[in-house]
Amino acid sequence: MLSIHFTRLAGNDVPIGPATAFQLEGPTLKAGDEKVAHQEKGSWRHIGRTFPAVETRSPTQLRFEDERGTVIILGPFERVQVSGSGIRCGQGFGEIVASYNDRSHSWYEYLSRRKYPTVVLEAAQNPMKD
Repeated sequence: MLSIHFTRLAGNDVPIGPATAFQLEGPTLKAGDEKVAHQEKGSWRHIGRTFPAVETRSPTQLRFEDERGTVIILGPFERVQVSGSGIRCGQGFGEIVASYNDRSHSWYEYLSRRKYPTVVLEAAQNPMKD
């Protein structure tokens, strides 16, 4: 199970979950079939409020999926943050692993150099060891 947190600079984070997984389908964030938030102009809109980022705070893996059934799994990462138009990972969110492209409505994953319409954030199968 995984929880996410909508974050603000002034605090007042809003937690969501736990859920089995969260899906980024284009600019939409879902938990199962339920729409949780939508990204617009580089910010997340959730329950009528705007947040600059959404993040996980536990070991997370990313599963990139395309319409042909191609899947690539990255991680586990200690934490994951989706802000602006990018997915960042690691302790200080210093590693950018993917960016969102408005024109193609897809996530460009840098390692495989491919576009994926869906990214699944899920609890790491084999959590990191300290």
